[in-house]
Amino acid sequence: MDTTHGSKKLYRTRKHRVSIKILFCLAKWGESSRLGIESILKHHDHHVIWDAFKKLEDNKMITRTRSTQRAGRREFFFSVTEDGLSTLILEIRLPQEFWSVMLGYCYNTKNNVSLKKIKDFYQLFIQKYLKYSERQRFTFELDLFDKACNDWLDKINANEKIPITQVILETLALHPNLTLREIAQNMKGFREVEVANTLSNLISATANDSYYDYMHGTTRVIEKWQLLSTKIIKVRRNLRGVDTYQLSLFGVLFLLKLIRQNDINRLRHGLYNNDKSFLEYCDIIAYNYRDTIPLIFSKRSLLKKILKTFAAYNFDIIVDQQFRDKIMRELAIFKRPGEEEYMISGNRYLFDGYKSILEISRRQLGEVQIKGIEALTNIASHRIVDFPDDSREHTRKIDDKKIEAILKLIHEITVNLETVGYDPITYKEKAMGWGFASEEAERLSQFFEIDSIEGPIANEISFLYYLNLNDEWYFHTINDSLERPLYTMNDSLERPLYVRPQQCLLAILRKDSEVQEWFSKWIRDIMNYQKEVMQSMSDFYGHI
Repeated sequence: MDTTHGSKKLYRTRKHRVSIKILFCLAKWGESSRLGIESILKHHDHHVIWDAFKKLEDNKMITRTRSTQRAGRREFFFSVTEDGLSTLILEIRLPQEFWSVMLGYCYNTKNNVSLKKIKDFYQLFIQKYLKYSERQRFTFELDLFDKACNDWLDKINANEKIPITQVILETLALHPNLTLREIAQNMKGFREVEVANTLSNLISATANDSYYDYMHGTTRVIEKWQLLSTKIIKVRRNLRGVDTYQLSLFGVLFLLKLIRQNDINRLRHGLYNNDKSFLEYCDIIAYNYRDTIPLIFSKRSLLKKILKTFAAYNFDIIVDQQFRDKIMRELAIFKRPGEEEYMISGNRYLFDGYKSILEISRRQLGEVQIKGIEALTNIASHRIVDFPDDSREHTRKIDDKKIEAILKLIHEITVNLETVGYDPITYKEKAMGWGFASEEAERLSQFFEIDSIEGPIANEISFLYYLNLNDEWYFHTINDSLERPLYTMNDSLERPLYVRPQQCLLAILRKDSEVQEWFSKWIRDIMNYQKEVMQSMSDFYGHI
């Protein structure tokens, strides 16, 4: 679909706004003649409207559909084309206007509009509507993961020996994509049936385990973070049709937390694979799961070359909430060694800005969702007024078929606002209980698959990882003894060459264009957000 053809030719100087009004009328109310549009746009000159029609037709934004004889003259009727609708959508600023146009377009188009086509139009609108258009998918708060991690660690440490759950996770960390039999073969002292039962508990949830029904407002049954226990292992079917198992992103993070706890002697029974050091374990996980956090794990060679052992220890900021909160507080205002003057670090404010951007985008998408539901709720009564001789049931059936793609899109937006809130099986069962067709329930349940939410979460983790390097003096870790500048011995010098964390970060960004482009976009967005905040404060101060 050409999204720029018309807008460039017609509105380079924002003239002829009447053309937009014509496109709006044709999209919302269907085909019409020039005279029909004139009766709606009464305050516009006849010649302006006719000139606009000609320009729209020349640019293939409207097309002739039929003609009739009227007062001895042939009167042509026009409908909006996809290019015309695209141009109109680029001019729309409010969610309610978008849904109004899309509902009208679907009703007045001869053939039913596909979900793919509706999504194309939706992307045109949402990319312009959202203040930060690349932030459409939302991460969970790291606090959720911290709660789940602490719960898992408490249960592991409460056992009298290393529990089978820990053994399975460690086995998959070292050997991903194993079948049930292969997992059991790598675990000494455990029967295959024990492994099978434990895996079943780790990858499934009951229908009573739902956290929150975003559309229907049901009461929480369990805490949201508890659902993460069903998302730490992924199941895939291999070419032989046999299920294989590997760690999810949550599983990888938990393993990093587990081996770090062991490294500082906080794991009661230690690791099952106790022949490997913390750094060796990290290298293996990064290699085996390099696609899980690609902006970190796939860059491990560069990171190890520049950061040395801190390539692994830098994960402390991600896997330990108390440490993360402590560092963010301390980095707000600090004093350099040997200096009297206090300094202000930008890290805390950058991270707060990052979270604010995600929340702004979330609220904007929530507004789009609410306005879509309102439009759907109101449409049936409007249609009955338009067609009073039709029964309510007949009208509903016509509506459902015509607007099916819009309904599916709104469902999709809804589940994307709460992708950690269910596991796929539970959601499908509940959706069918709400009256969703089995096929639609199955389609929507896929958005709760771990693969659907790992990417945005990996981005959040990556941002925090690199942000933690933005320090002029210290590498911060849980171990106080490790909090020092990184240094490497240079044979040509008599003393160590000290390298600061921020120097390392800049070296990484210079060496890797992918990380540099991604990280700089985030910093630029955060700076723009902070400028808006400061402008708002300045305006308020001016009123005072």
